[in-house]
Amino acid sequence: MLYYANLIGYFRALWLGMIHILHVMLINCENIENHTKKQLDINYDLLAGLNNALLASITENKTNNILQLIENLPDLPEKLLCREMLKAVKEEYKKDFNLYEEPGLYFYSVQGSYLANNIDKKTPQVSIFTKQIIKGASFSIDQENMVTINEALEWAFVNKWAPSNTGALINPF
Repeated sequence: MLYYANLIGYFRALWLGMIHILHVMLINCENIENHTKKQLDINYDLLAGLNNALLASITENKTNNILQLIENLPDLPEKLLCREMLKAVKEEYKKDFNLYEEPGLYFYSVQGSYLANNIDKKTPQVSIFTKQIIKGASFSIDQENMVTINEALEWAFVNKWAPSNTGALINPF
């Protein structure tokens, strides 16, 4: 169940252009597949390359052209998987959230979330997603792992299960 939540969340995040969490979603899928010894024959390197292409596109053009990037993939089972999953995501968002009917760049930015409140600690908190020091508000995944509040909101929007793969729910709302 956690595997599919991460995989579906990955495609939701692709559609929404939430590049901060894409890499972690793929790592979670791969880790779950390895630990459960189930072989789903998904080429994670190809999907990681898709992440990098989307990141480069967003950085250069400030647009989410995920549909075009998928068409440029070689004809492998992952291309069909990407097409079908993004088609399902589009239908889901079209039905429930008209705002997200087309791929875009959507992100959470909580007012005041970048105000420095992590500077007085002897060991500053580091986001497990970006590996960078958290400069503003943080969200605790578990006793040891933290993310920014904005990353936690993005994650929870596309996947209700915590990124720690423990089966715990995440609710930063």
